[in-house]
Amino acid sequence: MERPSASDRRWLVVILVVTAAAYLPTLGNGYVWDDVPLIVQNALFDAPFNPRTAFFTDLWAGAAIGDEAASGYFRPLMVASLWVDHGLGGHAAVAHLHSLVWHLVAVALAFRLGARVGGPSVALAGAVALALHPAQSEAVMWVAARNDLMAAVFGLLGVVLVTGDRPRPMWAVLAAVCAGLSKESVFLMPVAAAMVLRWGAQPLDWRSVGRRLVPLVVGLGLVVGLRMGLGVGGARGPSAEGAALVSRSVPALVGWLGWKLAVPWPLSSGYVLEYLDRLSRAGLVAGGLGVLGGAVLVAVRGGRVGRLALGWGVLFLAPTAWALATTGWMGERYLYLSMLGVGWGLGALVDIRSGPARVVVGVLGLSWAVQLGLRTADWKTDATLWQSAWMATPSPFTAESLGHALRGAEGPEAAVPWFVRALDDDKPLSTACGPLMRSAVGSGKMVRAVQLGHWAHARGCRDPEFHGWRALTLASTGRWGKLEVLLDDAGSDPGGRLDIARAALALVAHDDDAYAEVEARWTGARPLRPQAEALVANATRHAPVVPAEDPMR
Repeated sequence: MERPSASDRRWLVVILVVTAAAYLPTLGNGYVWDDVPLIVQNALFDAPFNPRTAFFTDLWAGAAIGDEAASGYFRPLMVASLWVDHGLGGHAAVAHLHSLVWHLVAVALAFRLGARVGGPSVALAGAVALALHPAQSEAVMWVAARNDLMAAVFGLLGVVLVTGDRPRPMWAVLAAVCAGLSKESVFLMPVAAAMVLRWGAQPLDWRSVGRRLVPLVVGLGLVVGLRMGLGVGGARGPSAEGAALVSRSVPALVGWLGWKLAVPWPLSSGYVLEYLDRLSRAGLVAGGLGVLGGAVLVAVRGGRVGRLALGWGVLFLAPTAWALATTGWMGERYLYLSMLGVGWGLGALVDIRSGPARVVVGVLGLSWAVQLGLRTADWKTDATLWQSAWMATPSPFTAESLGHALRGAEGPEAAVPWFVRALDDDKPLSTACGPLMRSAVGSGKMVRAVQLGHWAHARGCRDPEFHGWRALTLASTGRWGKLEVLLDDAGSDPGGRLDIARAALALVAHDDDAYAEVEARWTGARPLRPQAEALVANATRHAPVVPAEDPMR
């Protein structure tokens, strides 16, 4: 097998430099989306570094966002890396630079492994795809996705250590442990290593393959044992409805994958299974035909390396089915390791070091770098991220997400129209019901909030949070009859707003027994009576009958 020359290694340096330059503007971005609860608001980082806390707690422990506090995500090295960020000042620029370093290390390891898979051309093609394909931007620009980068680094290192001319089993065990402590998807790494050993440039028989895999299996086994010893459960699994939705969406998913690989722009964080039908049907068909045709071409013309590349790509796409069935979200970062297989497939078909091919790959790589630069602006804030997602993939999902972002950036008034958009659809997003009413109340326009509550109820809103906020609007505008009807149907809500409204209704009716019953079960931090009296006082300032308003106003 031809080994990478000094010239090939210089090209790797060029790839790394271009990648760093493309991502460097990210250092001016802030924390966005899950970064805020996971990093900025996480109580874990209020205290000095504690190894026991870092290595033996749930990833989302301390994030104070409800059920996520027991997410089942055991990724202690990710937690430790975030502690490093805080130790260096906690500024977002530090965190983004830290993530970029992990990405560059993954690219260097991918080059080394690619050389063992199929020689210099395959190594360079894989490095270019992993480093610069625009779909990789989500994993690099989103600090909360750093575990994908860390798992890739340690997983690739483990494969490199067991596939070399002189295997290093002890170091491979350590790499496997670190990979398993970064993200669960690397439990497929022994399979990936087996493919490289069996079908790589220097194929081995199955007995030799088995011996070489032992360190990786041992390392990952230690992680499993640690999880069992600590009583760490698995992450939330998919529902039957989610699994059925994935099954029905397979043709469209294949089309989306092909289109995303060939024409990555525009990028978006708003791809979700439920609204996959909003994408261009022609684009999905073209993408599906393209990815299937490309797979056949690589398998037939790419020989042994081509089939290995296909196997690698499919192997690391497989875990995304679980994530899709659980959340319905089609994260571009899910393609991170599979992208290496795409590059290897290209390198198996064409020697990218030849003159014409080098020009084509160079132009493609530079165009990707430009797209990465453009994508940087999208990840600047929550508002810019979801504004770009709405423009690229308009749906109730992106409308609701933009509503949350604008509520934090500009206030509740700016958020109301977007939560309305999330509900004013053939497939309304019910999770927008509570935020809509919360924002309507927060805007201070209680009469409009009453009308929005009536409209949203007609759209199917029934969740406890929605009922709680709606009850406050009815009480504060003196609609006691409608409030009584609502309270007869509603049970309780986590915020206790229904009980505040019940107490206000009891005060108006001078029903001391009803008020005493509500007060007896009150557990809120603030006293009940002042809140109920405030609703009654506010009700006297509103006329009992108000013309309906357009909820979009």
